[in-house]
Amino acid sequence: MRRLALAALCVILTLAFFAAVIPAPAQAESPAAPWPVFRGNPQHTGRSPYTGPSTASLRWSYKTGNSVRSSPAVAADGTIYVGSSDGKVYAIDPDGSLKWAYLTGGAVESSPAIASDGTILCGSGDGTLYALKPDGNLRWTYAAGGDIQSSPTIGPDGAAYFTSLDSYLYALNPNGTLKWKFQATGPPMALRTSPAVGPDGTIHFGSDNGKLYAIKSGDGSPKWTSPYQTG
Repeated sequence: MRRLALAALCVILTLAFFAAVIPAPAQAESPAAPWPVFRGNPQHTGRSPYTGPSTASLRWSYKTGNSVRSSPAVAADGTIYVGSSDGKVYAIDPDGSLKWAYLTGGAVESSPAIASDGTILCGSGDGTLYALKPDGNLRWTYAAGGDIQSSPTIGPDGAAYFTSLDSYLYALNPNGTLKWKFQATGPPMALRTSPAVGPDGTIHFGSDNGKLYAIKSGDGSPKWTSPYQTG
């Protein structure tokens, strides 16, 4: 019995040794979406690493229920997400067929943004930012105080930034809770532009009051405001 106990102990110690020295296999990272946000990236450069078609030939088209002012976003699996003034967010397969459509409470002029976990973020004329799962089901919503024409931008930490006609720049945590909000002052105060995130994390956006703002992403405090008004 003592020999069996010693043998079992040796086996346990050997397994523990190999478990400690052999690293666990690295988890595969989710492939990046080729065009996840408005103008391609948080800096809004509008530059794509891909080469476009050499000839102008129609591959397919899809008709929504109203005008399309939203710019499409493309997921890693090729799904195209776009909003329409008919109040819906559309998911279109790469062959042009409808995957799903989600009805909001207002016109969707906001361009969708795709988070690293595949969540689709899009604003609506009903003043709500919608977070949708890749299968078209609702993940969460956040109610702003006015129409959301701005296209959300997603920062390196997963926070979502967008503006609203209620004059606020909003920062939301990945779970949809409010991180902070910043109000632009001076009439008119409506905000329509899509925020851009600089390399240092600074959030830049413009206002109907003619000013450009730079906001710190950590706490939402102003870094600077343009000293003049345009127009």
